[in-house]
Amino acid sequence: MARWDDFAESWNDLEEDQFMADGGKYRRRRFSEFLYDKATDSLQILKHAPFFQSMELNKLNGGIDRRFAPVTPYIATHPITAAMIRQHAGVFAKVTGHDHWAINFHQVRITALADMAGKPAPEGMHKDGVTYTTLLCIRRDNAEGAENLIYDNDKVPVFSTTLTRPGDIIIFEDDAYYHDVTPMTVANPTERAERDMLFIEFTRC
Repeated sequence: MARWDDFAESWNDLEEDQFMADGGKYRRRRFSEFLYDKATDSLQILKHAPFFQSMELNKLNGGIDRRFAPVTPYIATHPITAAMIRQHAGVFAKVTGHDHWAINFHQVRITALADMAGKPAPEGMHKDGVTYTTLLCIRRDNAEGAENLIYDNDKVPVFSTTLTRPGDIIIFEDDAYYHDVTPMTVANPTERAERDMLFIEFTRC
């Protein structure tokens, strides 16, 4: 439990996302990239670089290099980080037969106030442009909404759920599905709402 508490506490050290084309001040984040080779069990963090998505993938914030703060060395080398990457990549390797994976690791906090909704997916229904996406709930406090919606490639709804507890998770094949999240509002209007999430995206090398 102590390791998880320390891991989750790091979401209090995220930096404001300066690349919100809608002018929103509701998102904080850190981002880093890893490589993992299942055959050799080799996990390495890459030199920090901007995060880029095409306008086709992200109509709101795509088309530019977004320079987010990297995850801290503590999180980059944390046992939970390594365990999650290894476990998920191990499953994906069995499914696909591919051992080499490029990994995007996003720590994200969405906030909301009585007069300001938070938007977990301000770009709307979208794909991430990766092979597999993992959405993991770290913490949720005083929040209403933020329902995860999954659609097939014809944009027909196939699944929905609200991640409310630490460890609640959604995993999907990005090529086969679109996804979205509804806006988040406050349950108690006198207090801030927060939703801490970890997004780990796996792309076959």
